[in-house]
Amino acid sequence: MKMSVQAFIQISKILNHNVQTRGTNMSTLFKRLNAIDCSKHVEKKGKFSYLSWTWAWQMLKEECPDATFEKHTFLNNEGSYLPYMRDMDGYAFVQTSVTADGITLTETFPVMNNYNKSIQKPKSFEVNTALQRCLTKTIAFHGLGLYIYAGEDLPEEARENTVEKEKTKEQIKKIGTMPDQEVKESGVIAKALDAKIVFPKTIENWRKEGKTEAQIEEKLKRHLDQATKKAVTNEE
Repeated sequence: MKMSVQAFIQISKILNHNVQTRGTNMSTLFKRLNAIDCSKHVEKKGKFSYLSWTWAWQMLKEECPDATFEKHTFLNNEGSYLPYMRDMDGYAFVQTSVTADGITLTETFPVMNNYNKSIQKPKSFEVNTALQRCLTKTIAFHGLGLYIYAGEDLPEEARENTVEKEKTKEQIKKIGTMPDQEVKESGVIAKALDAKIVFPKTIENWRKEGKTEAQIEEKLKRHLDQATKKAVTNEE
């Protein structure tokens, strides 16, 4: 069938408009969902944070009433369909898709035990938990709570270092708001405070500047040694 130039141009315009509209829909929905504060609905489990799947789905439906989701099933060697699949090493994974404003996004998620380790022979409860977490993460790709997953792709060592840094920041912040008499030091720092060689505020400032405990103790050791030598000289 031959097509006139005018008809071809008209069809091209329609197709182009549809593509642009789809991109606009995704951009608009993402911005709306990404602007929602999820902090009160985040659940901590070990080193990981999870957004409540019920709340996430509720928020998505409020912003996009026609949203739908699918939990994928997979055919096993026995001819049965299961809600999870296995990789070459036998570890189990689940998969979900979420469609909102005509955009379908799909995510795959490992089935894990109570220690957040991937498992090969999952129980029904573990599969169900993985499906709900996978669903929540798929919703996040549409914009809701996406920031919660920042850093999850870091190696374990890097993630632990990040956690330790955050703990240190919190400790410094806490020390900065505590009265001097509530700050309990030990070791070299305690000796320096008892000897009136340094004031608590000075130690607090050193910590805020980023000095480590080892650096502070080394600095105070030198002062203690000098004070000891001076005391001995005076006695002589």
